[in-house]
Amino acid sequence: MIEEIKDIDSEIRDLVIALNTIPALKTTCSCCGHDKEPIRIWFDIGACLINKILFYFFNNLDPKIWSIKISTADPNKENVWVNCYLESGYLVSDMLEEIEKLTKHIKTIYAKYDVWHVIQ
Repeated sequence: MIEEIKDIDSEIRDLVIALNTIPALKTTCSCCGHDKEPIRIWFDIGACLINKILFYFFNNLDPKIWSIKISTADPNKENVWVNCYLESGYLVSDMLEEIEKLTKHIKTIYAKYDVWHVIQ
């Protein structure tokens, strides 16, 4: 369970945990950047639900603050997961309030809707 993982950078721990509550999304790696690089959180999204997940949970991201990068997969294979990462526009020391806002947004969307009903 994600709460048991001890090596998530403390600055992004709550955000990583919140991301893992999203159905059909699983984080694979994360780094706060340690004020040398942007924050990056890598994750996989179920290919058949990617549009709905991005719409409901990430549609209102300010592109100057957050961006989602999508890695393309082999178009000749049937892909179950799409590899992505969330990247900050600033270093972690300048993102603490934004991290908290995004974490709260994900938790609010999750609590407000029957998420499986909405995205299926």
